[in-house]
Amino acid sequence: MNKDIILPRFDYHIHTDMSNIRLIDAINTPKELIDYAIEIGLSGVCFTEHEHLGNSIIINKLQNQYKETNPDFKIVHGNEIYLTDDRSSGQKYYHFILIALDACGFRMLSELSSTSWMNGYYDRGLMRVPTLKSEIENIIKRYGQGHIYASTACIGGFCGQQILKMHEAEAIGNSRGRQEAHDNLVQFLLWCKNTFGDNNFTLEVQPGISEEQLVVNRFMPTLSKVFDLPICLTSDAHFLKKEDRLIHKAFLNSKQQERETDSFYASCWLHNQEENLEAIDGTGLDYQWMCQNSIDIMNRVEDFSLLRNQEVPTAPVPSFPKEAEDSHKFVSYPTLDKLSHSDNEQERAWINLCYDELKKKDLVNETYMSRLEEEADTQEEIGKQLGTCIFAYPLFLRHYINLIWDCGSTVGTGRGSAGGGLSHWLLGITQTDPIKTKSYFWRFLNKSRKELPDIDIDLCPSKREEFLDKTREETGELGCVHVCTYGVLSTKAAIKCAARGYTSDEYPEGIPLDEAEYLSSLISSERGFLWSLHDCFYGNEQKGRKPNKNFINEVNKYPGLKDILERIEGLIVQAGIHASGVIFPPKDDYYRYGPFMTAKNGMIVTQYSLHDSEAAGACKLDYLVTEVQQELVESINMLQEAGYIDSSLSLREAYYKYLAPEALPLEDDKLWDAIDSGTIMKIFQFDSQVGSQGIKQIQPRSVEELTAVNALIRLMAEDGQESPISKYVKQKNNPQLWLDEMNKYGLNQEEQNLLKKYLGDSYGLCYSQEQLMLVLMDKDICGFSMEEANAARKLISKKLMDKIPELQEKVYAAAKSQSLGKYVWDIVVKPSLGYSFARVHGYSYSLIACQCAYIATYYPRVYWNTACLRVDAGIEEDDSTDYDKIAKAIGNMTARGINVVPIDINKSDYLFTPDESNNAILYGLKSLNGVGGEVIETIIQNRPYSSLQDFIDKTGCNRTVTLSLIKSGAFDQFGERRKILEDYIRQISEPKTRLTMQNFKTLMDSNLLPEELDFQKRLFVFNKSLRANKKVDKVYVINYNYYDFYEQFFDIDELEPIYDTLGIDQKKWQKMYTKAMEPAKKYIQEHQQELLDKLNDALFQEQWNKYAAGNESSWEMESMGYYYHEHELANVHQDWYNIREYDSLPDDPEVEYTFKRNGREIPIFKTCRIMGTVIGKNNTKATVNLLTVGSGVVTVKFDLDFFAKYNRRISEKVGGVNKVVEAGFFNRGVKLVVNGYKRGSVFRAKAYKKTPSKQLDKITDVRPDGTICMTHLRYGEVEENGI
Repeated sequence: MNKDIILPRFDYHIHTDMSNIRLIDAINTPKELIDYAIEIGLSGVCFTEHEHLGNSIIINKLQNQYKETNPDFKIVHGNEIYLTDDRSSGQKYYHFILIALDACGFRMLSELSSTSWMNGYYDRGLMRVPTLKSEIENIIKRYGQGHIYASTACIGGFCGQQILKMHEAEAIGNSRGRQEAHDNLVQFLLWCKNTFGDNNFTLEVQPGISEEQLVVNRFMPTLSKVFDLPICLTSDAHFLKKEDRLIHKAFLNSKQQERETDSFYASCWLHNQEENLEAIDGTGLDYQWMCQNSIDIMNRVEDFSLLRNQEVPTAPVPSFPKEAEDSHKFVSYPTLDKLSHSDNEQERAWINLCYDELKKKDLVNETYMSRLEEEADTQEEIGKQLGTCIFAYPLFLRHYINLIWDCGSTVGTGRGSAGGGLSHWLLGITQTDPIKTKSYFWRFLNKSRKELPDIDIDLCPSKREEFLDKTREETGELGCVHVCTYGVLSTKAAIKCAARGYTSDEYPEGIPLDEAEYLSSLISSERGFLWSLHDCFYGNEQKGRKPNKNFINEVNKYPGLKDILERIEGLIVQAGIHASGVIFPPKDDYYRYGPFMTAKNGMIVTQYSLHDSEAAGACKLDYLVTEVQQELVESINMLQEAGYIDSSLSLREAYYKYLAPEALPLEDDKLWDAIDSGTIMKIFQFDSQVGSQGIKQIQPRSVEELTAVNALIRLMAEDGQESPISKYVKQKNNPQLWLDEMNKYGLNQEEQNLLKKYLGDSYGLCYSQEQLMLVLMDKDICGFSMEEANAARKLISKKLMDKIPELQEKVYAAAKSQSLGKYVWDIVVKPSLGYSFARVHGYSYSLIACQCAYIATYYPRVYWNTACLRVDAGIEEDDSTDYDKIAKAIGNMTARGINVVPIDINKSDYLFTPDESNNAILYGLKSLNGVGGEVIETIIQNRPYSSLQDFIDKTGCNRTVTLSLIKSGAFDQFGERRKILEDYIRQISEPKTRLTMQNFKTLMDSNLLPEELDFQKRLFVFNKSLRANKKVDKVYVINYNYYDFYEQFFDIDELEPIYDTLGIDQKKWQKMYTKAMEPAKKYIQEHQQELLDKLNDALFQEQWNKYAAGNESSWEMESMGYYYHEHELANVHQDWYNIREYDSLPDDPEVEYTFKRNGREIPIFKTCRIMGTVIGKNNTKATVNLLTVGSGVVTVKFDLDFFAKYNRRISEKVGGVNKVVEAGFFNRGVKLVVNGYKRGSVFRAKAYKKTPSKQLDKITDVRPDGTICMTHLRYGEVEENGI
């Protein structure tokens, strides 16, 4: 053949990062593979991930994209399965390739893949997902041959393995072994031909140069001839080009598992023709024939699409008959009339349910019927455009919202723009009347938006899975499935991954973790989000970012590391579960929207990501968990138990009677006084400092004004300009200011009147998307169409900053006057660029805030506080315990003056409980460190207890549990805590009642024996060593180590020769030893009681130091994560150390002085110190939570590199093993002094060159006189001046 002519070839065995789901394997991405395949002259490729089809929609979209530029290039769907006879552990899992020839073939692959995942199991530490031969036989029997094409795969396949076994057996003369492998191979190939069909199966080789691959390649022509089978050459590409091999090797080695990086994977790149010819030279393989065989397969692949319009799922609905043809009760409303006569039961149910509810509410009038007609008309039109029944969507939600209530969860009043739907309110999806709240349906859905409606539902975190389980009882297990997510190597994860896999002469085992963490700490961030590695290396002009020189310099210390980092960042490395998204495949066609897999916890999820699932036709619903719903449920339940709310009512009945928007006393000054007072904790959406400040400034007296606060606190002012909320307050108090502003822009009276129509209720500010759209759509202002206004809203809400200038030009061009255009841009549009949301969303969420305030105001507040503490602490009966979260939650509670009292062994429940009589919250048993669910049940079941001993006798609780309970104060009712703890430790220290020579070592170690027994002490040690030394027959060997002592005190004539040394008969020595120890025995007998007392005291002290060091405060921090008694630092002389209480500091730092740099005034802020106990940290944000003495929990922010230094644990190699010699400063319980200044809700750690204090000190000792010992030095550091 002419090597200069590139032969057409179809490479049907390639991998992308989607193969990394179970075990990291490949560093390719789909698009780069396709681009390179085209570049090297391939005619097509088939993606064959390791038992995964998650790329299929991406591949489908790429197919459509490349049809325009490369119409002859074919992109095909395949899968590399693990083919076995059964699902037994310990077996080999043989690779095998399946290719979808048509849509039916892909359906077969989806079913097989889903089956393999749903029957997966762990074997040898890895999730195994084999496909059984019988399952392939069955599916082909159902669908027929000719839809999937099969190939023997790589040398990890059954065919390759049997060839290698034959070769190995032949090499050692094992004829029986060779025959067995031969027979297995023959049976396998015959099975393949019979199962798939003569023309649907091929042999496969790779261009590897390993000895094993060459053995297989040389044998394949013989197999081909004997079985009349084609051979195809594939790359089995796991990385793109030959030069990527070392990067791929580092990626695989990052898991620190033994992988075949230098054998099998060495040749796994996408080969071009020249590389293929070189690799197969001398093997007897016919390259031209193999290329044609691959093209023959490719030509059989039909074009098919997996993309389809989204389809609305359906749920059971009440049956309503069709209205008689001659009857027209909705004659004035054509769409409603059509629905009542429809053959579609969903459409009939929608109109009848809505109309019946209007009748119940006595709202059948022109206003409401016209609105219902508008909504029906819009939904019908959108449904026609999308080819689905939109009316089924709210009915589906209605059905499952009813189920949510039945599961014991409240449902949010409304979310997003859904509150604009009258039909949503009538169907029980939302809880507000949009006509009364002046909300628009077009914001939710309009004819210019060709897309399905999207309504998110808020429910309790603790009830979500129960609700979904109940749903699956109706739909079947595959009829309600979580959407999957794919986790990629983030910036920091890429650094750690690359560091583990990196090898060099200096770092043969990778870069140490400590160094990797240091590199990670140097990554730049903005607003808590890390930069990408690309931005760190090269900057980002569009985002105003410059290269991070410090980071670059550190990375360059490791040659080749930069290449690895750039190549692996962003690769898919794991699969997860979407936080809220669920799809509902139809019961008669579960695989309609793609294949399934299982998450690590065993839950069935889609193989497609969210957007890919939607592209396949699925309609995703978001069931979101919000803490406030949990707080409302907890409150209702506790108030029912206390008799404040009728306990005979169901949750839904109680909610609608007491808490639904229509039940709230929204006109009562008592409610608004409570909201405006700022004393209620956790008012939904307003619990932050910004939110509480917004309420304080505006002092809302209606839901509308509260909605304004909710929006305005999120809008940002340009540098140096007045904040929107301040402007709102000023213009509310003095409307002339708004008129002056419009006059300043040169607006005439007509233009001002137009703007008042939309901005009048908000005193000249635009805080909602509806206002923005209405202004833009007004024909006398800008005249945007609905579609144009909606596009502007999306552009702003998604922060597509590169398109903002284009929108600005469009506003200027469309405005009816230049001055009006400038005003609209500056005052209406520009403030929303930072953030804005739908007014209807803000209104619904503000109503939830009113629900919070209502419970806290109209009932004893301890119930609301307890509900908040339960939720903030993350305490749900079936959840694990997050002690850091508990500590922070309690710290915030106590800082607000809310009394949280320690555990009472006879009263405390599983969770935190309200103690109304004492206006306190009783600590919950589950929050106690070291106490689990079964123990708690035992404690509760065996009540009451009359003493600690009674408790121990009844429960049999172990030492850990009992100590934690004592330290928490659970037994304080029985006496003084220290005394109870002392008695218990005496008990567990196992005091001695009698001393004998068996206790000699203990007495000696406790230094309780007199000097007169020094010889016996030495003798005891000598005897112990002698017995442990070498023995010959019944003789102790006395070598040179022991001879001197023996000679000094004993008769050497008693010794006897043993080989080249001396020894003593064991029995003889025992008599000599016993006699010599007689003085010790006598002393112990004569001083029995004295020694007993001293020894027991010593044993007690040892146990006390081990379990009970500290005081009541430290015990409480250890067991409960908070201080009920004094803070450990309460008596420190703060003034001596320039320590201040955080709450006493100004919100904005005071400028001490300034200096000029490059013409700019640089402020130097006045700093001081705060102190507290660490209760938690955030490594990404470089923050530490400190429980202070008088200001509750304070978040301290450090620079990333500084944080990394002090957070880092320090290790040293001791005996060849890395051992931690110092833990980080930011571990829980460590007491710190931090220098810096307050900015908003955060304390910013800072120390300037002239600052006398260090930025950070660890308190090592708190003395009784109020002084403290501190250090800022890490292990091994010394002061710079050498002191």
